[in-house]
Amino acid sequence: MEFIIGTAASVLSDIHDQPIMIPDGMGGWTSKAANEPCIGPEGLQTIPTRTNAVRNSSAAGGAAGVLPTYWTEFVGGLGTMTSIKHGVHSAKGLPVFRYQVVGTPASSNGTILRPDGSNQNTLAATVGRIVVLTIFLRRVAGDLSQFTTIRPRILERNSGGVLHTHYSGNLREQITDDLKRFTMIVTVTNAATTHVTLDFEMAYAAAVNATLDFGVPQLELGTFASPPILTSAGAIPQTGNLQVVNLAGKLSNGFAGFVRFNLKALPAAGTTPWLVLMFSDGTNNERVRIQLNPQVDGSCRFGLYSMTGGVETASVATLAAMPVAVGKHTLAFAAAPGNLFLRWLGDTQRNAPGGAYPTTMSQLSIGSRGFIADQANAFMNTEKLDLAFGTPERPVNQALFDQVYARAAA
Repeated sequence: MEFIIGTAASVLSDIHDQPIMIPDGMGGWTSKAANEPCIGPEGLQTIPTRTNAVRNSSAAGGAAGVLPTYWTEFVGGLGTMTSIKHGVHSAKGLPVFRYQVVGTPASSNGTILRPDGSNQNTLAATVGRIVVLTIFLRRVAGDLSQFTTIRPRILERNSGGVLHTHYSGNLREQITDDLKRFTMIVTVTNAATTHVTLDFEMAYAAAVNATLDFGVPQLELGTFASPPILTSAGAIPQTGNLQVVNLAGKLSNGFAGFVRFNLKALPAAGTTPWLVLMFSDGTNNERVRIQLNPQVDGSCRFGLYSMTGGVETASVATLAAMPVAVGKHTLAFAAAPGNLFLRWLGDTQRNAPGGAYPTTMSQLSIGSRGFIADQANAFMNTEKLDLAFGTPERPVNQALFDQVYARAAA
């Protein structure tokens, strides 16, 4: 058997033109430089392509007495209400802006912090689109129970102004001294909406004095939150990383193996399948792939497919009665001339006999679409990949697949 993950840094190309944040295994985050393999305590991380539309999520330019570049505020209620800016700090590997609200209002009102400032066109979004807002928050000092409401908001807009405001639940009781990420997911409802923006509301009716850290506000299209994307001078598209292993000369007689991975999310119904593994020649023509297929009812199934000469010759899928969920999965697989094998740990074996085998394959894409445009990146961490390559003396057959599955189940 040959183990790929574990020594992956020496054999893996991880192509991404921007730094990528990955979990550090201790509840925080660490940054991987452009084209550095995204390997951490949770395995090899693959991310989808996303854009954080907030222009300065890293709070660049923030200092004592100064809001970060682009950020604005409104402190309402008159009386002695004011805000104190305590500059940029670091928490769990992320930049956070420390912000204090203090005073006694003359009337019930609130303070609004706008991480994208006066920009009312933060993110283009029309009716039916799904928008995700995330922000890291923690209490630094003071009593948050003095506030009536602490919550982020997503505002639907067009050139005429605000059309609809989405409110999250009140986070007052959920914010603690530990930096945590909060997520808000909404569907655009107004037919006239052209853009959405975000802000953060802290409402009060009496004296308040509390300090909060605000970290990496993020506004993006999608059905789930992607890892934090740091910006400082404009919205940045973060292209999903392409993770490719060179296997030239090893795949002509078939292969078998298993992969253990942790799905962080699922593709939405009717969207492009997510790639788990793909063996190919770097084109659409010759490939064997394992993918996660979103069904029209919103469920997902794993499938194994073989293609030669640009034509699909064999395929097999897991049972519709066993839909895939977010979390850890193990798949055993094999491909050889005349046969495909697939077994999801806990399911029975699935076979697709007869298909032609693409003998010119030379590379493996892990979790990513490789260089093929009709697939999408998964959002997952690959924890272990175990491969065996067929030879004329040791063909890929049922006996070898049984050995692989026994290793996967051990």
